[in-house]
Amino acid sequence: MALDVKICGLKTADAFLAAQSGGARWAGFVFYEKSPRYISPAEARVLSALKSESLQTVGVYVDADDALFAETASAVDWFQLHGSESPERALELRKRHGRKIIKAIKVHTADDIKSADAFKDVADIILFDAKPAPDAILPGGNGRAFDWHLLQHQTMTLPWILSGGIDERNLQQALSTSAAYAVDISSGVESSPGTKDLAKITRFLERARTLTAKEHDA
Repeated sequence: MALDVKICGLKTADAFLAAQSGGARWAGFVFYEKSPRYISPAEARVLSALKSESLQTVGVYVDADDALFAETASAVDWFQLHGSESPERALELRKRHGRKIIKAIKVHTADDIKSADAFKDVADIILFDAKPAPDAILPGGNGRAFDWHLLQHQTMTLPWILSGGIDERNLQQALSTSAAYAVDISSGVESSPGTKDLAKITRFLERARTLTAKEHDA
């Protein structure tokens, strides 16, 4: 089974095209102004126009208002809700804009993973990310990993993506430990916060293509 990869925090055409040509399934745009990976709605629309049929675009939002969703919906195929959005809010956005929903769940304990069940009828995919440190400014993209063993032997009600602290060096460990079949990476393919490294994107996606379902279970 092929590994699906989401490259998040893309801001330039070069990085976007590197993700696309490398075989990423999703390209993420961060619409959160406090993030070094922030992209404006207008810039995202320009990049989205470059996408092929094999790539889908994802807007990342943190407790955003209705205006931002309306302004960015034309640039993305998915809404990723990375704040404290409720199931009711997710359903409202899905109905209003007709976009698929990824709900991010911030994980520190096994109970955090179980909280994903509340979104089983309104989200299409769950993204498990590390819970940020109490003094962190950003809700994600901090290069932190949680205990991937927590995902073992869990009964999931939705497909899910593993995120947080993943890079080329620990990718196989992440898959073997968590049994994930999709991953999200941002800081792990950067030269500095918000600056994507094209070589790292290419190498990561090349590495991802070498992994098989059998290796996941190794």
